Amino acid sequence: MLWHERLRIGQSLIDDQHRALILRISSLLALPHISDEAFNGLVEHLQTYVQQHFDDEEQLMEEVGYPLLEMHRKIHQTFRQQWVEQVAALGQGEVTIAQRNTLLQEVGHWIVTHIMAEDQKIGDFLRQQKIIDGQSMQSPDAQDASLNLLDYFLSEVQFQQEQLRAVVDALPYALFAVESQSGQVIIANTQAQQLGLQQGELLTLSPHAPVTERLPLDQTFSLPVAEAIAEQDAIRQEYMVTHQGAPACYLYRAVPIRDHGGSLFQVVVTAVDTTAIKRDEERLRYAAFQSGVAEMSISILHNIGNAIMSIMNRAEQMEEKSQELTNIANLLKRVGPASRKRLADGQSAEAVLEALLPALEEMGGQLDQMAQEHCRQHARKIRTGVAHISEIIKIHQDSAQQVMVSQFNLVELLDDAIVIQSDLLDKYGVEVELELSAELSELSLPRSQMLQTMINLIKNSLEAIAQQMQQQPGHVGHILISAAPLEVDQVQIQVSDNGCGIEPEKLEQIFRFGVTSKKRGTGFGLHASANFVQSVGGKMGAFSEGVGQGTTLTIQLPVRSEQEAL
Repeated sequence: MLWHERLRIGQSLIDDQHRALILRISSLLALPHISDEAFNGLVEHLQTYVQQHFDDEEQLMEEVGYPLLEMHRKIHQTFRQQWVEQVAALGQGEVTIAQRNTLLQEVGHWIVTHIMAEDQKIGDFLRQQKIIDGQSMQSPDAQDASLNLLDYFLSEVQFQQEQLRAVVDALPYALFAVESQSGQVIIANTQAQQLGLQQGELLTLSPHAPVTERLPLDQTFSLPVAEAIAEQDAIRQEYMVTHQGAPACYLYRAVPIRDHGGSLFQVVVTAVDTTAIKRDEERLRYAAFQSGVAEMSISILHNIGNAIMSIMNRAEQMEEKSQELTNIANLLKRVGPASRKRLADGQSAEAVLEALLPALEEMGGQLDQMAQEHCRQHARKIRTGVAHISEIIKIHQDSAQQVMVSQFNLVELLDDAIVIQSDLLDKYGVEVELELSAELSELSLPRSQMLQTMINLIKNSLEAIAQQMQQQPGHVGHILISAAPLEVDQVQIQVSDNGCGIEPEKLEQIFRFGVTSKKRGTGFGLHASANFVQSVGGKMGAFSEGVGQGTTLTIQLPVRSEQEAL
């Protein structure tokens, strides 16, 4: 709402009062937030205004003999009564910002309309009577008065449009509007123009195939518009693009605009550069992954240590058996001298040989027993231990690589996860059962993060079982890992245990960082796992019938990840 020279009636006192009130209302409407003090001050001013200003106007009309005084006074009285009722209604409760704006707009509209339609009649009368204290003004006829009122509101609409344009240009993201029939860009703010979109440009709005590769940014402007028109509803879509020779990510929101008849005639679109946000999210995921790798390294080193201890024990036992071999060797060394002495003493060769055979047979038996039960067995165990160490190191090397999508066999990955946790599984005597569908296909996901996720789930079950064992001595732990395809390009993995369980009301919280249902839990493993599952477009959930009833964790994953590193 603006003050305009066309609002003058030619009497300075009345014009000054009109101008002061209009400027005060318009200045408040321009504020993003009207304070209680400012609003209450305006209400008090209006209460004074409807008394003093109306009295001043009526006194002027009496002094100049204005013939329409009584009709004008009734208009004043009607407004006074309405204003009293509005103020009383406002005093009955808290006034919202919307109510304040509505009241100001209604009062401002009434004042401008009243000035143009009624007070200008007083100005006409004063000019006819040559009673004027301001600049000379020609007396307009009824048509001119209507045109003046129209010009005023057109100028105010233009002002509001300029304000809106300034707000749109000040937005920190691109905004543009497209005519739905022709595809012509009718609005493009500064940010949109910097991206290469110009007002007046024509966009091709024909239906398009799903985007499967990075497109130049300027080739994606029409995509959300066409989709919003096709859906006849607001849409939200993110595109991987190239901009200024570099990969980027833009989030589009498109909202269809309809006319009074309900027909779609425009689509307003915002485009937000989310490249930095995506990179930050990737850094956070990688930091969580590295933290998981560090935790996994401790487990791996512990497993390697256990394998080495087993090899050392076998080596010590072989060393002990080597003394027995030395004893047998010494006995064999004495066979020759003893035999020659007996022959020298006159014993026949036949008698000497007959005496030696039982001893030789006994020593042969001992050597065979040592070879079978000790040397070969220990050698086999040592080879198994070394192979186990090699396997653990290989798994660790694979998992330590930077996050990247690769194709892998799910069954082999589950075996790797179990191998890494085998020490704890043996320690608590927990049986792991696998139920794997024969129809499982290979997955194309970040393997290292997937491995860490399965390690986290198995470890979570182990910790829950260990806690249940403390509360229930003699409890035998059991973990069931099942995997099967769901629908097209989807796979479901479940890890169920008979551990300490979770209170049902806390199930939705266990994937939050730092939240755990176990006494010694960190609240990190499930949080990191849920983040990974969501990052590849999957879902993760938990079910438990309550404390002491075990828990089932369910993961639904796409067979192929659509994630592409920025």
